[in-house]
Amino acid sequence: MRKMLLTVFGLMCAGVLTAQWNPQEDLRVTVDEILDFEVQTNRDGVTFVAFWDLVKEDPEKLGNRYSDGSDVAYFLQIIDKDGNKLFPNAGKLISNEPTRSFTMGKDRAIFTDSDGNALYIVKDERNATSGTDQGYFVYKVSPAGELLWDEPLDLDKGFAYELPVNIQVIEDAYGDYIFAHDIYVGSKSYTVIDKVSKAGEFVWGKNNPLLLTDDATSYVHPFLVDAGYGDFIVVYAKGGSFQLYAQKYSFDKEPAWTNPTLIYNDGFPSLAYLVSSVDVISDQKGGCFVGWYDDHNNTKYEKAYVSHILSDGTQGFVTSGEEQGLRLNWNENKRGFRPALAYDPVSENLYAVWAEHNENQSYRSIVLQKISKEGELTWTNTQAGDEGNTNGLLLDFGWSPQAVDYYSIRLAGKEKIVVFYEHDYGANGTENIAALFDVSGEQPEYVWEEERRVFSEKTTGTKSGLISLPLFNNEYFLTFWSDFRAGYLSEGAVFAHKIPFSDNGDVAIRVPETGSNSSFGIIVNRIDGKIDFVLESAAAGKAGIEIYSVSGMKVAALQSKLHNGENVIPYDVRRLPSGVYIAQVTTPNGVQTQRFIVQ
Repeated sequence: MRKMLLTVFGLMCAGVLTAQWNPQEDLRVTVDEILDFEVQTNRDGVTFVAFWDLVKEDPEKLGNRYSDGSDVAYFLQIIDKDGNKLFPNAGKLISNEPTRSFTMGKDRAIFTDSDGNALYIVKDERNATSGTDQGYFVYKVSPAGELLWDEPLDLDKGFAYELPVNIQVIEDAYGDYIFAHDIYVGSKSYTVIDKVSKAGEFVWGKNNPLLLTDDATSYVHPFLVDAGYGDFIVVYAKGGSFQLYAQKYSFDKEPAWTNPTLIYNDGFPSLAYLVSSVDVISDQKGGCFVGWYDDHNNTKYEKAYVSHILSDGTQGFVTSGEEQGLRLNWNENKRGFRPALAYDPVSENLYAVWAEHNENQSYRSIVLQKISKEGELTWTNTQAGDEGNTNGLLLDFGWSPQAVDYYSIRLAGKEKIVVFYEHDYGANGTENIAALFDVSGEQPEYVWEEERRVFSEKTTGTKSGLISLPLFNNEYFLTFWSDFRAGYLSEGAVFAHKIPFSDNGDVAIRVPETGSNSSFGIIVNRIDGKIDFVLESAAAGKAGIEIYSVSGMKVAALQSKLHNGENVIPYDVRRLPSGVYIAQVTTPNGVQTQRFIVQ
């Protein structure tokens, strides 16, 4: 039998207390407000935060005054698995070459490879012959912050081009990097694709890239998908109306399909519309899923769509009538926007979450749906008055000035998914929220009794740009966002939050604060393997007791009636693994906490 020991925490758990990740607190990644950021975690749980910012203090210190009159530089912060930052708060300067602060689309990037290193991709004017042209450069960085290439890789080989707006990179099955980006020459754009070795050498030759081009048509905004065996898929827009296509290429850049696959023919009204519309993920079987929104029926009510492109280039979802792609939202009085996708290769189900607004966007909601491998929308709306509508589950909504946005969807263990999003209450601040679902049945079931949990509460400023990273090693999720709590007017500082995850699907959100000023006691060392919670109460009532691990996971909850005087509430701790725990007791007099150890 294990022995239970009550103790006050001291040096024995100093390692736990000094770790930067804390389920009760948001981690501030940058001190100052920044323009934008990208985040990736490597195979070992090391997180690379790439951010770019105007230089506000001592404009001469970087030695560059840029073409749009601003000082912009690229920085990096590296955070280890415990939440410790490698560099001082200002981060490590990666590049201070002349550039422009203007951005549209994914025109800078951070990517982690199978070795645990990162590729930091920047664009700047170092090759420019005019003040508007820019080119892409790649820095390879180790988890220790060391630059691994003697010189950054010049993707444009000494040239610069007008308005580069998209850069993509993947790693193929052989460990080579595939880069794709746009270049504009005159009135046309081309998509340029290069294969690069881990040593930074052009595998197909420095001046022999794969070019998507023809005599009359522009090719823009490529997305890359690893298709296995050295193959890769490029999803791209073509022509002045931006029709959406896909093509698979072999390791030696030969097309694998006789003709590109047409995904969506009606196109998009502008490049900016396209940039905000499309999401592409792998089906892990040599194909991909493509999600987008549009108004190709000219109803003034946009709809969200998804297509499944199989490994042979054929369409996996069968659609009816004039629809191009599988339509997700069927509420005719709502506008559908920006579907985000997650795919479970075990169940072969696809999950999608998208935004739905009314005509003038004073009402904003997010909706969740499961799509079978045959393309069936399997979840029906259970809202009162709308039962049976195949529009999926209404997750949350807000009327102006409230809004729900910046959502993402992640797999969360076996037959579970989690949706992260922001609920903006206008002048009352913004909450970052998670909702965990069991998706094993015919309809999704909330795992938590309260359905949704807040993991970053309202502060003195608003939040924006929430992103989530995939579940790491079945242990935790990381989320990042821009935060205005310091009173910033234009841009926010980067904040982060770690959300521990357990094998049973529970997610630790906001462990209660602990303190030593407790008026209840814990009696230990009982021979029957139990501990006693001893509470003094001035009146009859009820007590609730919740037990948390120090990582923030709630492991037990119990309730008991109280009577006037001393109350003894036993609990069997033999079901708990050895470790440190926090007991929170809630009574009509308030909330109190105390720590204890099970050995």
